[in-house]
Amino acid sequence: MGWFVDKSDGYSLLLFDMDDIDTWAKCDREPKANDFLVVQNGKRRLWDELSSAYLQWLSLGSPTADRFGVTQPAGQTKLWIDHPGGPSRHISSWEDSGVGGFRMGW
Repeated sequence: MGWFVDKSDGYSLLLFDMDDIDTWAKCDREPKANDFLVVQNGKRRLWDELSSAYLQWLSLGSPTADRFGVTQPAGQTKLWIDHPGGPSRHISSWEDSGVGGFRMGW
């Protein structure tokens, strides 16, 4: 996933799937506005994915990057927080599909 931020007049955020040009999400916020508009398109709902990941991060106490680790037990890839026995999620690789990258199994 890629992103672009424009702060020149208000705030705009564009998320995009680097492997699918038809999948994107855009959020615009005008200066001093309390509400914002989100538009998304494509197979993946990128804004929904981002929102879900953010809420999960908050529920875990907003852990800093140095608290995360990755191990590969029995040929799987596991993302964990604080220690390998802590809260964790399996990550499935897209390498077999030829796309490259990882998908989180939240």
